[in-house]
Amino acid sequence: MLRKELDSKTALILRALDSDLRRELLKIALEGPLDADGFYNKVIDRGFNIRYKESVYKELQTLVQADLIDKYYDVQSKKILYRLKAGKVVVDIKSMETDIMDHSEK
Repeated sequence: MLRKELDSKTALILRALDSDLRRELLKIALEGPLDADGFYNKVIDRGFNIRYKESVYKELQTLVQADLIDKYYDVQSKKILYRLKAGKVVVDIKSMETDIMDHSEK
């Protein structure tokens, strides 16, 4: 029996969602844009035992690569911010294809 490989987009999304911390970062992103320090402070407040801020940055990058979060430069605050991009992710189990609906879509 041949195993069908997941397309790279689906694989990235599934890997990104396979982490308690990354799922929590997505929930935090629902509250609005933040910089990496803001995400770090919120996950600490929510009981995550994260030693280094760089760990949160790496996890945010994984979510950016999976197209679930946007990373952008905010001119007013002069900081790099992250905001939720995906409001809904649908995985078709039969075809293993994914569909991402932007957070701004209703």
